[in-house]
Amino acid sequence: MSQSYTKYFALGSSTDIDEQEHFPTEGEVNAHLKLMKSFQNLRKTVIVSSDVKAGAKSWQVFVTNAARRFIIYVSALKCYMFPNSVEAHYPIDEEIMYKKACARNRRSLDIMSNHLPPLDIVMVWHAFALNPRVLYDTFLRNDFLTFVFIPFPLRLLSEAISDATFEYLPNVALVSGFHKIMNAYGVTMEYEFNGPFIANITRVPVFCPTLTL
Repeated sequence: MSQSYTKYFALGSSTDIDEQEHFPTEGEVNAHLKLMKSFQNLRKTVIVSSDVKAGAKSWQVFVTNAARRFIIYVSALKCYMFPNSVEAHYPIDEEIMYKKACARNRRSLDIMSNHLPPLDIVMVWHAFALNPRVLYDTFLRNDFLTFVFIPFPLRLLSEAISDATFEYLPNVALVSGFHKIMNAYGVTMEYEFNGPFIANITRVPVFCPTLTL
């Protein structure tokens, strides 16, 4: 197991990992529970209205915007990992694409171990990963199959979440690493969400390829 892989993903000692049965370790379970609590706190920050319908709508809009931010993040990450022609890395043949993507890429793991995205993007990534067939198909069609084989950064996330308050507090280096990727893509993205989220005044740019004004 490479140093980058261990730093990025593994939790607990090597003897704590059940490689035969693939059971989660105690450290992984605790880390996942911390992450779920952090998601819950994020939702509470977004929903401040006592009106159930208004709160549900605010959360719906927030998650939709989070999905949009996830798409931008993944697009930036793809360009950052493969700044040259994408076709050179991903031939049309799916079998060749699969073999290339599932091989451990030291550079990709180094990039992933040196940044963390905002919590709303992490939430979308986590939900997407729960549907592996859709995840695989989506990234296959978008020529970024490497992302499917990148381990979810459970260890980094656990270290970034407070044990006391479950607040998401990545260190400066990890936040700077995220902004470095986004800046290379020519995009500026807010990292922290301080709430409350007001759905009816939130605006995002939308590109329509068939409409010219």
